[in-house]
Amino acid sequence: MKECMTSAADEVCGRTKGRSKHKETWWWNEEVGKAVDEKRRLYLVSKKSKELGKRNPSQENAKRTNEDKWAYDKAKRDATKAVHKAQEAEREVLKEALLTAEEKGTVFRMARQMGKDNKDIVGGGCIKDSSGLLTVDEDKVREVWRAHFDDLLNVEFSWDKDSLVESDAISGPAECISKEEVRAAMAAMKVGKAGGPSGVVSEMLKAAGEDGVEWVTDLCNAVVREGKIPEDWKKSWLVTVYKGKGDALECGSYRGIKLLDHVMKVFERVMDKKIRSIVKLDDMQFGFTPGKSTTDAIFIVRQIQKFISSRKTFGWLLLIWKRHLIEFRERCCGGP
Repeated sequence: MKECMTSAADEVCGRTKGRSKHKETWWWNEEVGKAVDEKRRLYLVSKKSKELGKRNPSQENAKRTNEDKWAYDKAKRDATKAVHKAQEAEREVLKEALLTAEEKGTVFRMARQMGKDNKDIVGGGCIKDSSGLLTVDEDKVREVWRAHFDDLLNVEFSWDKDSLVESDAISGPAECISKEEVRAAMAAMKVGKAGGPSGVVSEMLKAAGEDGVEWVTDLCNAVVREGKIPEDWKKSWLVTVYKGKGDALECGSYRGIKLLDHVMKVFERVMDKKIRSIVKLDDMQFGFTPGKSTTDAIFIVRQIQKFISSRKTFGWLLLIWKRHLIEFRERCCGGP
């Protein structure tokens, strides 16, 4: 399935080089793009005719070389004029925007926004290690990132595991995954998301139609039946995104995002829906619950703490709050 979808996507859609490392210039427009593309095309033509004239010196080749050189020089001048014209037009737009912002009294807000948009982010090719020394070697930079995320993602807070309530084991044949469940999970997936190690994305799965639904259903049932997952599901691409604040050379100023396989996400959606239909979640559960967030739980606890710590409360309220806080931690965090 993987080779079939990726090869078909390459044949129909092709591949891009990815987003440029540098931001697009503020004055770039379609007219400038056409002028620059024409200049690049004529440069290759001029270079080819020049090499041909060197290999086969003749009056006709020399004339063609001069004509191609003249056409390239003209395209170069036209591209320069197009750039200056676009820059002047954008300056006029910026001037009008500043005048409008001044009338509304938001010129300083606009200036801060412009400064934030044009802020250069450094540190892509180098990073500081745990001792604060700058690392530039590619292998060492990769090792610094590995150590950082290994320490960040694998640290487990201490909690009383014996406090978990024992439940009776449920045994029986594994439930089969139906096409309707896979079809619903695929329809709920968003488009435009980066792919994982296999290269298969949600757009490919949806474009495959009923054949894609059948393939994914067979794969999910094989995983349930055999208890093994594909090798691509065991891997993920880790991408670092700058948080927008802090030292750009510090690992802590970046947020790590894992790019997982999209077929595995379909399987996870199906299993999540099955489990939620069987397990009853407590009202105190905030994590992984639709409409709730752990941020809300933390906010509630802090508000209670702020209310209790005020002078207007009585001592017995403190005992009630402490009892509810312990109960909250046991249910949500798994321990005291």
